Amino acid sequence: MVRKRSRRSNAANNSVFLPTELIIEILSRLSVKDIVRFKCVSKSWETITSDSNFVDKYLKMQIFIKSSRGKFTMSVNCLDTIIDVKRKVFEEKGIPVHQQMLMFKSKHLNDNMTLASYNIQENSTLNQKLPRNRNTLHLRHRMVGD
Repeated sequence: MVRKRSRRSNAANNSVFLPTELIIEILSRLSVKDIVRFKCVSKSWETITSDSNFVDKYLKMQIFIKSSRGKFTMSVNCLDTIIDVKRKVFEEKGIPVHQQMLMFKSKHLNDNMTLASYNIQENSTLNQKLPRNRNTLHLRHRMVGD
C-alpha cells in the first residue's frame, strides 16, 4: 500500500528562510495599515514590527493637537491608541485623560483604536475638546439670571 504525503508536510519541508534584514526592508516599504495587517504573518514579523528600533525608524511621527488653549506638537507612533495619545497629552499638559475628547476630520476618536486605523499621518491635526469649566458656567448662569 502506498502512502500519500500530505500537503502540509510538503509545505513545511519547502519553507523558505528570509534574512531579517530583507524582512525589515520589505516591511519598511509598506504602508502603516499594511504593516498592521501583516503583523500576524508570523511571530518573527510581529517581533520585528514591535521592536523599538523599527518603530522609531519607520512608525514614529509628529502630529498637532489643537484646543481652545492653543496648538502644540506631539511625537507619537502611528500604532499608538487614542488613549495612549491622551496619556501623552496628560504628561505634557496636565489635562486629565477622562476630560479629553479627541476628534479628527470632525469624527470622535475611540480610545481603543490606533492612529493608523483612522489614517492619521505625519503632521495631521487632532482637535481636542475639553469640558467647560463648571465655575465659568455657574458665573454665566448667575449673570444671565440676575
